[in-house]
Amino acid sequence: MSVMVRNNVRIIGRPDGRPMVFAHGFGCDQNMWRLVAPAFEDEYRIVLR
Repeated sequence: MSVMVRNNVRIIGRPDGRPMVFAHGFGCDQNMWRLVAPAFEDEYRIVLR
């Protein structure tokens, strides 16, 4: 199993964009970024953890 799968990491946005990491706090999940992340997808490579 890869590290990406094991840690449930998703990468969205531009493959050649500057990386931006969204990390949720304890008790939350990636779903909390569903309304925020799309605003940055055109310019950044977004890493959701």
